[in-house]
Amino acid sequence: MATQLNTTNHDALNNEMTNLFKSGSCCGVKMSVYDDEAATTLATDTNGNIENRKINQLLKTAAYTNPTTNQQIKANIKVIFSDGTSLISTDDIDTYYYKLSGETFTHRSF
Repeated sequence: MATQLNTTNHDALNNEMTNLFKSGSCCGVKMSVYDDEAATTLATDTNGNIENRKINQLLKTAAYTNPTTNQQIKANIKVIFSDGTSLISTDDIDTYYYKLSGETFTHRSF
C-alpha cells in the first residue's frame, strides 16, 4: 500500500526520507508515484512513468489568498526530481500516492 502525497503527510514523508539517510546504506532517495493507493498504476508525466526517480528537492506551500485577485490558493507539495522534471500535488485536487526507496551507496576504492 502507498501513502497519499499531500501536505498533511509532508512530515511523515520527511521522516521517512531522513530515516533512509540515517540507515547509512543509501546516498539518495527515490520515489515512485502512483494513481491508486494499492500502488498498481504508475503516474506518468512527459518523461513517462514516475518510477524510482531520485528526489532533488521537496517543497511544501501552505494555502493562501492571492492579494491581487483575492483567489484562494490550495496547499501543495512539489517534488523536483534529479532528471529536471517535477510533480505538483495540490490538496483536494490531485490524488497521488507514493513509495520511497533508498538509492544504494556504492563503495569505491582507489
